[in-house]
Amino acid sequence: MGRDIIREIAKRHGVSPEDVRAEMEQAIGQAFATQDPKARKLWGEVAPDGTQPTPEEFISRVAHMAKRENERQQRRSEGKRRKKRKK
Repeated sequence: MGRDIIREIAKRHGVSPEDVRAEMEQAIGQAFATQDPKARKLWGEVAPDGTQPTPEEFISRVAHMAKRENERQQRRSEGKRRKKRKK
């Protein structure tokens, strides 16, 4: 998944996948170094082992987190619809 996304980004922007990966590594490194408590909490979810993820790992983990959150929101919406029908 991550490699495919990196290749697609590179293609769209007319650069090499290596360039995209290097830029992502730099951005992830800068973000990972933050001391902001909210960001640190989020990094705890993205990188629970405390090590900086590779770009591919980052993409995969964030995509998984987004999928879980989307599923949670869908369940919440379904529950609200059921409550309205019961009234």
